[in-house]
Amino acid sequence: MQHSLPDRLAQLINPHQRKILAMVGSGGKTTLLWHLAQAERERRVLVTATSKLFYPPESAFDHYLSDLDAFAMTRAGQGVSLGAVPANPGLCADSFFSREQGDTGKERKLLPLSARSMERVAPLFDRILLECDGSRRRPLKGWAAHEPPVPVWAEVTVGVLPLWCVGRRLSDRLVHRPELFCALIGAGMGEIVTPQHVAELVCGHGGMFKKAAGERVVFFSQIDRMEEEEALRTAGTVAEAIHARLRACPSAFEDAPAPRLVAGSAQSGAGFAV
Repeated sequence: MQHSLPDRLAQLINPHQRKILAMVGSGGKTTLLWHLAQAERERRVLVTATSKLFYPPESAFDHYLSDLDAFAMTRAGQGVSLGAVPANPGLCADSFFSREQGDTGKERKLLPLSARSMERVAPLFDRILLECDGSRRRPLKGWAAHEPPVPVWAEVTVGVLPLWCVGRRLSDRLVHRPELFCALIGAGMGEIVTPQHVAELVCGHGGMFKKAAGERVVFFSQIDRMEEEEALRTAGTVAEAIHARLRACPSAFEDAPAPRLVAGSAQSGAGFAV
C-alpha cells in the first residue's frame, strides 16, 4: 500500500475537481469531510450538511457562517467556512464552540443552513462539502425510505463504508437500523459480513446510492485499522464482488456510470484506487 501526500486522498476522491460533494454511508464520513476541507484550505470551501453534523474543533475551520451571515454575504473568504445552525436554539454562536466541563455535546449538534441560504452562498465558494447521512456512530447502517438526503444538485456522491467490517459478525454495536440493513443484504444478525453483502450495499436499489446525484464514489474507509496486506486483499476481494454484481445486473445504476472505488484512511491521507 502506498502512503502518499496529505492531499492524495482528495485527488482520488475528486479527480475531476467537481464543486459539490455529498457524503453518505457510515463510519468515517465526518473524518473524510474534514480531511477534504483541510486539503483545500487555501481555496474557498464551505462545509455544511443536509442532516445533523457534529460540531468540529474550532481549529478545523476559519469562518462560522449562520443563516443570517449567509443572507448578508457578498463574497466568501479564503479558507474553510462552516455553514450551520445550532440544534439547540438557546446556544448563540459565541457560546456554541466552548465546551463546559462535563458537557457531552449532545445539545450542540449542528443543523443545515436553510435552502434559501444555500442558494445565496453556493456561487461564492470553490468547493462545497455536504454531510448527508447519519449512522449513530456505528460503522454500518440500513437506510430508511427518506435517507440519505442528497440534494439533486450534488456533483459527486461519496459512499463511505469501513473496510475492516468485512469478516466481522453482525451485531447491534456494528449496525444502525439492523432490521433494514439485514433486509438489504439478505443476511441475519450474527452472520459474518461478506464481500457479497458489501456489493449489495453498494449496488442494491435500497443501498447507499439510492438517492445519489452526480458521479458515484465508494470510499472504503479506516484502512489504518487493518494490516497492510489484509487491507489490499480485502479491498480487491470486495471490488471483485461489486464488479460481479454489476455484471449480473448492469442496470443497477440506471443511466449513471458505475462507481469508482477508493480505499484509504482520512486520518493519514493515504489511499489507493481499487
